[in-house]
Amino acid sequence: MCIALVILAIILIFIFKKANKHFVGQVMIEIKDINTNKMSPPQYKRLDTYKGKVNLYQLLQLVPEYKEAEKIVFMPGKEDNLIIKNVSDCTVDRSGRAVDASKGYEIRINDRVNITLNNIQKSISIEYFI
Repeated sequence: MCIALVILAIILIFIFKKANKHFVGQVMIEIKDINTNKMSPPQYKRLDTYKGKVNLYQLLQLVPEYKEAEKIVFMPGKEDNLIIKNVSDCTVDRSGRAVDASKGYEIRINDRVNITLNNIQKSISIEYFI
C-alpha cells in the first residue's frame, strides 16, 4: 500500500512538472492572404509568458476570423524546442512539404512552418527563435 502511494506521488509530480513547463523564446507570425498575396507586418509574440501549452488562436489575439486555429497547440519541448500539435483540418508544412503534426512535430530554433487555413483563404507563417 505504501509503495503504491509513493509511485502515485511520483507520477503526479511528473505530470505536474510537465504541465507547468515554461516556454523559451518567441515566435514571429506573418499572415498571408492567398488571393491577393499580401503579407501582414510581422507580429512578434514572446512565449515565456505562457506555460504548459498555448494555442495559435491565443497567439493571434483571439480574432474570430482565425477561430479554426484554436486546435493548433504549441507546447514546450526538450532542449528549448517547440512542439506543434495539429488536430484541426489545417495543413502544416515545413520547407514546402506537409508534415504530420497530429501527434506533435518538433520545431527547432530558426525553423519556419506554414499553416494553411481552410475556412478562410489565408496562410500563417511562424518562425521560432530565441
